[in-house]
Amino acid sequence: MQAFDFFDIFLIIIGVYVLVVVCTMKATGKLSNNMLVGRNVKIETARDPKGFIDAIFKKTIICGIANIVCGCADFINVTLLGGIWWFKIPVMIVYVIVMVWYTKESGKAQQDFLM
Repeated sequence: MQAFDFFDIFLIIIGVYVLVVVCTMKATGKLSNNMLVGRNVKIETARDPKGFIDAIFKKTIICGIANIVCGCADFINVTLLGGIWWFKIPVMIVYVIVMVWYTKESGKAQQDFLM
């Protein structure tokens, strides 16, 4: 296995984790200390945790799915297709665009609902 294989598997695992965490938060209506809430946010004093969860739920689902899809696509590219460069670049571009968008939206939601 190459280093990219491990990174792709890591992306897939993170994607599944993100989906589980956000679905748990939606089901319970409670925030937890995890990677979806910034480290500077004090959960105990959050203004509107339910509003935050509602604001980021669909966006986080998209982020988790993007992790899984991009990780799987690159893993297949590297292991089965021999690492075709013209396939790898669009996958990376899509992944970066989704992550930048999600980071912006998540930060905005934290400002609006938690701080």
